[in-house]
Formats: sequence, structure tokens, C-alpha cells
Amino acid sequence: MNGLLIALLAWASPQPATVDPCVKLVPNDLARVLERRFPQERLPLSTDTYEEGRRDAAARGNSCVLVASADFDGDARPDLVVVLPGKNATSYRLIVALNKLSGYGVSSLLTWKGPVANMSVYPAEPGAYTHTMDYAFSPEPGSVEHIVTSHRGFWFGELEGGADVYFFRKGKWSFVHAVD
Repeated sequence: MNGLLIALLAWASPQPATVDPCVKLVPNDLARVLERRFPQERLPLSTDTYEEGRRDAAARGNSCVLVASADFDGDARPDLVVVLPGKNATSYRLIVALNKLSGYGVSSLLTWKGPVANMSVYPAEPGAYTHTMDYAFSPEPGSVEHIVTSHRGFWFGELEGGADVYFFRKGKWSFVHAVD
């Protein structure tokens, strides 16, 4: 009888909620900062992207294509890049959170009108990157035609589409439109 009672109590006890793989990648203290600083956006969920994107992430060992981690500023601490979907589902924001000793330093790199379902971020290796040959380079804030770097950055773009590669250099973010 005691075994049955224990089994019934265990079954009736609240079970822990499953945390989305994207949410798991964002530390709680950073999540609170993002919620306060960007009230029109929210943390990404794995279901915000197409199934193809989720399969692509899993193949690279990541559980979410809207969050990526690497040491972007060369201080040996893991930083994060996150695509925050708009709460209205018609826009998104690209942010980077540099992991400083004093807490996360958050930069908003861009906001965009449009769905987030086909977007992704993932780490980029150090090296040389050049603007795509598909069309002429047209300067815009933060863009460069060529970049050479000794530390990691990140790719941001559409799954199976165009992508920019971002690097933190001399205290600011620069990017190259390297894939079209």
C-alpha cells in the first residue's frame, strides 16, 4: 500500500517544465538584462525557426540557430550573439552580449522588419573575409570590404541564403557581406 501511495504522490507532483533549447543557451542574468532593455522583443525559441534550421543546428552540435557563443573580443570568456524576435512576430533584433567581468555588455547591431523564421547565427573562424563578388561593395555603417582578424566572430544571415560575417575590432563591430 505504501508503494502505491508513493507512486500516486510522485505522479501527482508537478513535473519540471521543459526549457526550450534556445532559452537554455542564454544565462538568467543576461535574460533579465535583455527583457528590461528590449521590451518589444523576447528570447528566441527553437520553434521560431523552420524545421530545416533546427536540423542544421543539430548537425553542427547546436540546439538553436538563433543563439551562438564564442569569444568575440579575445578575452577568453564566452560571449553570445542572439536574434531576439519581436513580440509582434513581424520584426527581430540582432544583439551581442560581451561577457565582461562586471557583467554583460550588450550591443544592438540591427533591427529588421520581417520574420525571423529563416534567420540564423553561428560562430565564424578567425581569418580573412572579403565582400561577395556578386555585386559591387556599397559602404554602409559598420560595413567593410575586407577584414582580417585573429579572433572569432559570427555569421548572421538567412539559412541557405545571404550572410554577413561580424567581428569586434578596435572596440566596435564591423561586418563583411561575404555570402549572397
